[in-house]
Amino acid sequence: MASPRICATTSTSLTLLCLITGPVAADVIYVQADADGTRNGGSWSDAFDDLRAALTAAHFGDEIWVAAGTYTPTDPNGDRTSTFNLKDGVGVYGGFEGTESLREQRDWVSNTTILSGDLNGDDQPSFFNNQENSYHVLDGGGATSEGVLDGFTVTGGNAHGDCCFYNSGGGMHNSSSDQPTIANCIFTQNYAADRGGAMYNNYGTPTIINTVFVGNFATERGGGMCNNFAGPVLIDCRFSANLTDGNGGGMSNVFSNPQLTGCVFEDNQAGYRGGGLANDNLSDPILIDSVFYNNVAVSDGGAVSNWNYCHPVFLQCILADNSADYGGALYAKESCIVELTSTRISGNSATLGGGLFGEIDSELTLTNCTVIGNTATSGGAVYAKTDSVVSIGNSIFTENTLLTNHSIYVSLSGILTVVNSNIAAGSDSIQDYSDTYDWGADNIEADPQFAIAGTWAVGINPDDPFDNIWVDGDYTLLPRSPCVDAGDNALLPADSDDLDGDGDTTEYSPLDLEGGQRIADGHLDGNAVVDMGALEYQPTCAGDVNEDGMVNPLDSGFAMARFGCSVGTGDPDCDGSDVNTDGLVDPLDLGYILSRFGACD
Repeated sequence: MASPRICATTSTSLTLLCLITGPVAADVIYVQADADGTRNGGSWSDAFDDLRAALTAAHFGDEIWVAAGTYTPTDPNGDRTSTFNLKDGVGVYGGFEGTESLREQRDWVSNTTILSGDLNGDDQPSFFNNQENSYHVLDGGGATSEGVLDGFTVTGGNAHGDCCFYNSGGGMHNSSSDQPTIANCIFTQNYAADRGGAMYNNYGTPTIINTVFVGNFATERGGGMCNNFAGPVLIDCRFSANLTDGNGGGMSNVFSNPQLTGCVFEDNQAGYRGGGLANDNLSDPILIDSVFYNNVAVSDGGAVSNWNYCHPVFLQCILADNSADYGGALYAKESCIVELTSTRISGNSATLGGGLFGEIDSELTLTNCTVIGNTATSGGAVYAKTDSVVSIGNSIFTENTLLTNHSIYVSLSGILTVVNSNIAAGSDSIQDYSDTYDWGADNIEADPQFAIAGTWAVGINPDDPFDNIWVDGDYTLLPRSPCVDAGDNALLPADSDDLDGDGDTTEYSPLDLEGGQRIADGHLDGNAVVDMGALEYQPTCAGDVNEDGMVNPLDSGFAMARFGCSVGTGDPDCDGSDVNTDGLVDPLDLGYILSRFGACD
């Protein structure tokens, strides 16, 4: 799977990257598992053979360089409470071969450096034979962001002890004063009897960059990570194949406000709620440029579940191919407010609410979203129940009716507002028992004219529609799409997170799903109006059909060679030659090109 797109670089992320890749400190302490010199840490030839000794010797400003190998917090059959305690102001770096003179020479991918809680080195798959493992492989140790862990695989933690410290955070435990920076790490095969198989942040606020959480397990919450009264910052992280019997296969948030940018949640599972992410009890996470693929929850919220006064914000995100009983992509209950902007929701499935499900005073607000190819027995796209409010603006809803005639279901007490949106089958696609929904005058029901339309593919059993599979397309709008310049700029939220890094947080949200300009003059008529859907059509120079930066006789020849071709069938050269967007490539397009001869701006 391709990495998620990083659409903006903030001053915060630049600072963090500089912290990790900055100059080497004056004092370096060396660690190598098979060292045979004096073992005083003064050089590679005299390296410590024990990371614990290096941490004890380190002072603020020192760096510890660790060569490839496996390191444990204590000796075989030792004290299970033993852990690697990070230190404030000390950078611990793995991935060295044992000959480097500069930190930049290390390769943490090739030179695997393992911190393991498996004290006896005898763990079996599926967490068997791990009863002697350390409760926590790592502890934040009171480190601020100047305490760094970079380039390690963390594995074998077994937080299966007494409540409430030793039963959470098998890989790493961060408490209230712990704010370390974690980068370029892998947390795998860690276990917790309660919360946070790989990491538990209990009031802790680590910054985590380019780190993978894969194959971890927690019984109650957060197979990969659990945050409790915490606000971690995650950049370019991946949560994959993590499990929980309870809530939040990938991550669980309780009274927490994490910020995630460029993160991926894939193939995580929850036995109850939130296959990818579970937000509970006043948790207000912000997710930017992040994706949720193929996550599963038995009950609610295949990708994301929200309970009890949570307020998550999704900007430029993708929720695709997730499944649950209620809310294949996202579930909201008990006064949760969910905002989704420039986000695609596609290919999700559920019994009720294939895309989204809201109930008990929850609010779902979708602005510039593309909701396509979701399926359910009722409410293929959205199911609104029990005093829930659904507001849809500048959005596209299509192909959400595979198993039902209605893509949007609103119960007797629900409230629905649809404005400046393209809804397939229009109001006929809405099953509204409240009979009070607001259907705006500027809504349309038309073919959105995507570059490549998604499609339903027959599954294993051709006679079973429940078995069909949605195959995503390319949802870039074609120039002649009725969704171009058809939205309402006023519906866009303010750029409170400064996505484009220009320091202006009062402007409209400036970027589309792919990081393109959000409000573009699609018709090149001097009037910049936002499009419908997650992707903004980015106009080129009018008449420059061969895109060489000039409108000249070559463009005339390009268009004439395509007179009579079939517009809107997926041939970009044909579609691009229909410069006046009337559905035909003909002499009118030639005249349009001739009238614009000259250099593009």
